[in-house]
Amino acid sequence: MLNGLYGSDWNDPKTMATLQMAAGLMSGRNFGDSLGRGLGGYQAVMQNAEEAEARKSERAYTDLVRQMKLEEIKKAQEKERRSSEALRRAFSPVSNAEAIGLPGQLGPTQAKANMVGQPRQVDWQQLIIEGVDPELAKVLAEAPRLGQSKVDRSVKGIGPDGREYEYLVNQYGERVGDGYAQYRAPIEMNTGGRKALLDPYKLNEIAGFDVTTTPAERDAFLS
Repeated sequence: MLNGLYGSDWNDPKTMATLQMAAGLMSGRNFGDSLGRGLGGYQAVMQNAEEAEARKSERAYTDLVRQMKLEEIKKAQEKERRSSEALRRAFSPVSNAEAIGLPGQLGPTQAKANMVGQPRQVDWQQLIIEGVDPELAKVLAEAPRLGQSKVDRSVKGIGPDGREYEYLVNQYGERVGDGYAQYRAPIEMNTGGRKALLDPYKLNEIAGFDVTTTPAERDAFLS
């Protein structure tokens, strides 16, 4: 029966509350006052114990949350470190040791020597696998094209050599590049005594033959 009144040891809150209630009952007053004092002491000890346990649980929860945040910070720092290291490797020039270790002929070669100090080809997918943020990888990949004109349409015009060119034009109406010369077939001309091919732009004779030429000469011209 007494096992239900006491806790596991003398420091158990239930044991202390029971002893407090016993002290109240033996306070020497009438039974009603003694009972009230004893129950009041019991309840006060138990309430204090519950509040202490609640504070302990709250501290444990706070410590757990703090530990979880620390773990998140550590993971973020490690991810940032791996990302920075991957970017450093990707944008560092080819070293002498790397050039010698490339597949192909064994040992140093002139081709490998020419690669030392050259920028390496960036594997953007590999960078993302190694922890680089995909949005950052996209920005870096598109950076070399920043400021370049966006081709909007093409127009035709006469170039500096008098020939027809097709030009690419950006969204502002400005030409992009030098343009592409357009092919025009030579103009055939027959004056009766002579047949000739004329430049379609300058209209000067490119080649021709007199009608009095031999069949072999005409065949050579037309071939």
